[in-house]
Amino acid sequence: MTEEVATQTDVRLPLDLLHLVCTELAFRADFGTLFNCAVSSKHFANAGALANLYRYIGSTQLPSSLVNIHH
Repeated sequence: MTEEVATQTDVRLPLDLLHLVCTELAFRADFGTLFNCAVSSKHFANAGALANLYRYIGSTQLPSSLVNIHH
């Protein structure tokens, strides 16, 4: 019996490219995709995904549906 072994390769895109993707997503106000990038890998998060999300959150007012959450 042969057993298949799954191997994982560690392929990373250059940080500059990840930064450009994050900047473009922020420019397009595609914050759902930007959030998914941030949680998908620490490299995306460090390349500007989190910084752009925090910048957006700091520049907008939260919707009333989020402000009026009862504990």
